[in-house]
Amino acid sequence: MYGYTPPGNGTPICVTLGIVNCNTPLLGGISLNGGYNNQIEYTGDFGTYLVPQTGYNANDALTWVKGKHTWKFGGNVIRRQLNLYRPLAGKGYFAFAGDGKNPCCGVAPGQGHTSTGYEVSDLLSGFVDGYAHGTTFGMVGTRTWENGFFMQDDYRVSPRLTLNLGLRYDILTWPVEVLNRQANFDLITGALVVAGSNGASRTLISTDYHNFGPRLGFAYQITGDGKTVIRGGYGLFYFLDRGGISNQLAQNPPFGGTNGVSYAQGWRITMSGALPCSPNCPATPSPLLDSTLATGPLPSGDFTTLNLAAPTGVSVIALLPANLTPMVSQWNLQVQRQIGINQSLSLAYVGTHGARITRNYDANQQLYNTEAKRFANLGSVTTQDNSGKSDYHSMQAQYERRFTSGFQFLGAFTWSKTIDDGCGNLDTCSPQLYTNYAIERGLSNQDQNYHLSLSSLYELPFGRGKHWGHDVSRAWDYVIGGWQLNGIYTLEAGLPFSVTVDGTPGNTRADLKGPFSVHPGNLTNYISETFQSETCGGKTVSIPTGPFLFPVNTAGILGSAGLLCPGGIFLAPGTAGRDILRGPGSSNMDLALFKNLSFTEQVKGQLRVQAYNLTNTPHFANPDSDLSHGTFGQINSVQPNSWRQVELGLRVTF
Repeated sequence: MYGYTPPGNGTPICVTLGIVNCNTPLLGGISLNGGYNNQIEYTGDFGTYLVPQTGYNANDALTWVKGKHTWKFGGNVIRRQLNLYRPLAGKGYFAFAGDGKNPCCGVAPGQGHTSTGYEVSDLLSGFVDGYAHGTTFGMVGTRTWENGFFMQDDYRVSPRLTLNLGLRYDILTWPVEVLNRQANFDLITGALVVAGSNGASRTLISTDYHNFGPRLGFAYQITGDGKTVIRGGYGLFYFLDRGGISNQLAQNPPFGGTNGVSYAQGWRITMSGALPCSPNCPATPSPLLDSTLATGPLPSGDFTTLNLAAPTGVSVIALLPANLTPMVSQWNLQVQRQIGINQSLSLAYVGTHGARITRNYDANQQLYNTEAKRFANLGSVTTQDNSGKSDYHSMQAQYERRFTSGFQFLGAFTWSKTIDDGCGNLDTCSPQLYTNYAIERGLSNQDQNYHLSLSSLYELPFGRGKHWGHDVSRAWDYVIGGWQLNGIYTLEAGLPFSVTVDGTPGNTRADLKGPFSVHPGNLTNYISETFQSETCGGKTVSIPTGPFLFPVNTAGILGSAGLLCPGGIFLAPGTAGRDILRGPGSSNMDLALFKNLSFTEQVKGQLRVQAYNLTNTPHFANPDSDLSHGTFGQINSVQPNSWRQVELGLRVTF
């Protein structure tokens, strides 16, 4: 079982602080409170989540050798029992909009309201931008089958040529819930369809029974001495990508999910409750900004009376009925040459093509030009759409010296490119417009176009049996013998990123005019960009003038310098591509010194000193790439846990 029990879960902190709609017998601690995490940090949590699971696995394989053929047959059957307990916003989520430039946040459907312009004062005396509360229905139990069967023939055509021919068949079922506590949102009808009801299947999504994966490989000795070999292969593989605990159909109303409301909808909410006029508080004149009057009840995540045919005020999850199992084709071609008796060189081309890759998007995002939503009475509609694509191509070179005479070395270099139009079910890369994924195809979030790795192990030539001091006494051997030095050096490219802008709709990228570039090593101006100050609405603002620009908006207001002022609703997605810039690369050296000890024939010891990032070289994170920020182009942080760390250890084996 894995999961997480938040700190203070056994203490009713909300009751002590007067935060309503929060603590229950199962949920102690404090509600989730925050916004953009740049004025005040998030506090609180959704509540305890638990994922106990039991798996039953049966597998077997049979090998049959006949002549030049080696046949293998086998299968693997897994019955997975996965239980889930995860209340979404089970203790309430009070969302603040920071400086008001963007709506906030997630399941709390804010529109960008701020009472004071600062999250701290909004928290103390203002009204939140959005509020969400989820049901604590209890533990649900999902059940799936993950079965695979294969056959393979290793055919030795000649002493110099071997073929590997195979086929695998996978059956990966969609989850059923033991009591049918699952629902799927139908994007066509706008209804929540409950598993096992009104003709719906228990899984709600049809299982794909066409997952056949061929395998083809060969190895050919080019030279008669067997020292030069060419190898190649192709395989088609299927895999599961169904997201985390928050993306399961058991999290849909009426069994899970959240009820969300916002200031723009007429709610005036503080942590102590809602103004009596909610949910019909007028926008103008606005009610008195006095949070002490907010004592009315807050919306609850109780969905017992929800109209499933036309749900309102909730956030939902939609899995497309046509979703098929994600798959990836892999192929490679490699030439390897043995050098001497203990060294080898290899050069390879490796490629993959992913299809049916999972895309995650909000099918209820605010639309360009109008700000309208597809489902006006709903919050977010988190949609899993298995129609993404990815491509990977690489050149891989490797030199290896196997361990001889106390020394081992391995060097590898990869030059590659990874392209996709989404980033799977567990990552975050929302599209500008979910109906146009063509503009999302670009470098993958994980693309690193070069990677060099050098590693070595060296036993120092001192002590008994070594080059120097081979006949010293046992006592001296404890001092000078048994030393080992290990090192790993890596040099790799940075990760790509996009240039974004604040505004509506969110997830909008900047417009692009002319060539763009970055300034490696420049921490204050990493991205090439020019700005000009002008007055907009009586305020002095900094307007980008190229190569990145604010997209055109519906307000169409020009400032004192004749440049377009921020505001309004963007007319169209930004023209800058996804992940067109690359962040700083990194250089890293890890070094370890071991001292091997032998106390008796059966009792051994090892002292270790290990230094990670020995030189304490900064591994800088990507710069601020939001064109609306005053810190645009600045690098203000390093990668997590990248600073020098030194460990001391003792290992005893007996």
